[in-house]
Amino acid sequence: MTLIHIRTATKTVIKIIKQYEREAYQAYESVSGKKLKRNEDGSFQSQGKDNDNEDGSFQSQGKDNDVDAFIHAYVSAAVAQDYTVLNGT
Repeated sequence: MTLIHIRTATKTVIKIIKQYEREAYQAYESVSGKKLKRNEDGSFQSQGKDNDNEDGSFQSQGKDNDVDAFIHAYVSAAVAQDYTVLNGT
């Protein structure tokens, strides 16, 4: 695999994780009844905003709290569910 292939794969993975993060924030709001920080247009913080991470992922809306735990669990479960290939054993 060349460096270009690795960079392309990395960008694809980040894009997938960003989508799962958006879903997780929406699910958290639905389950908890709490409203999370949003941009003026109503979207969750996303790439290009001052307080987002350089890789385009969302800045944590909490660290070591219920939001952080929910987001990590949701994204991990979604990736495992969608991308794990079972070998039938």
